[in-house]
Amino acid sequence: MSDNLTRCHRPAIATKVPDGSLPESRIERLTRWLPNERITPEAYFLPYVQALFSSLPAGPLGLVLDGSTVGRGCLALGGSVVYPKRALPLGWIVVAGQQGPLLETVPAPLVEQVAAFLPAGRPVLFLGDGDLDGISLLSAVSKQGGPFGCRPAQNSVVWEGDQALRLSWLTLEPGQAVALEHVCFTQAGFGPVLWVACWDPPYTAPLYLVSNLELWQEALWWDKQRFQIEAINRAK
Repeated sequence: MSDNLTRCHRPAIATKVPDGSLPESRIERLTRWLPNERITPEAYFLPYVQALFSSLPAGPLGLVLDGSTVGRGCLALGGSVVYPKRALPLGWIVVAGQQGPLLETVPAPLVEQVAAFLPAGRPVLFLGDGDLDGISLLSAVSKQGGPFGCRPAQNSVVWEGDQALRLSWLTLEPGQAVALEHVCFTQAGFGPVLWVACWDPPYTAPLYLVSNLELWQEALWWDKQRFQIEAINRAK
């Protein structure tokens, strides 16, 4: 994958503008365009979101919530619809900080932003990675009334009654799967949720999921849809 795909400074963006002008001219136009108060997501982006939804086939949608470092100590948190090995962006916010624990405090505005674009009555499943698995995100998603599936961090804890279970305590062999129903996620006691651990033979380690779906097989199926858009897969 080209390194420019993960950069957002103007020279990198200019290399992706297909208008035939000199790179210096594209950079200068971007310099004028960015601070223009008339350039808003509502005016320039929302019409494409509406056209996107009108063209997608009927059925449930997978909505991926993800975070990426964008330089100068900032993160871009985005929400995208998964559609045949593509992430089609709906919205994003930029916050100061690094990936990790900070993300626990910031995803709710992102959920509210992208939820406002979703068609009424369309089933949507929210999917998050290990950076966006905290209680803040899950609570925000739950308020929208939709199902979710998130990959928890390796140090996450689930509670089954009075017993605490850590991912690092579980020993799996390739081909094995374990699902715990009606457990609570983290010491905050979020739940009840479904906790899944599964090791598919092609992979070198198990994957873990926290979901409010009833069937662990369905949770795994949705997670595989999310995994199709990861950089390692796009590069193939």
